[in-house]
Amino acid sequence: MKKDKQTAHNEELIELAYSTTYRSSIRTMIQEADTERCHVTLRGIMNDADVDWEV
Repeated sequence: MKKDKQTAHNEELIELAYSTTYRSSIRTMIQEADTERCHVTLRGIMNDADVDWEV
């Protein structure tokens, strides 16, 4: 797994994560992420208490 630069794929995953209200979707995105930085960003989005998550 790469650690430095975000790939276009990861940037797309992050954009999608900001537009979803389903944590399960973000969990899938975390599995698809190419970098640790993307994993951390996606986990941060998923753990955001201000989002009204769907069940």
